[in-house]
This record gives sequence, structure tokens and C-alpha cells, in this order.
Amino acid sequence: MNIGVKDVAAVVHLTPRAVQYLFRQQLDTTPTEYLRRIRCIEPIRT
Repeated sequence: MNIGVKDVAAVVHLTPRAVQYLFRQQLDTTPTEYLRRIRCIEPIRT
């Protein structure tokens, strides 16, 4: 799973900066940190 902020931004039709702002506002974290956590959890689920 090689997803980055630019990939997320392209899918939701926002700028990478807007995605960063919304992540911080809604989830109190950065997209990069969120993706890092997801990548750590994913191997545990399988």
C-alpha cells in the first residue's frame, strides 16, 4: 500500500495542503502520520 498525500488529494479533488489542513482539523493528526499508523496496523489484521 503505497499511498501518499498527493494520491489522496487527487482522489478528493483538493490540494495536498487542503488535505493536510482537513486531517489536522478533523482527526488531529497529519495525513502522513495517519497513513503510517494504518500501515502498521494492516499487517496485524491479515
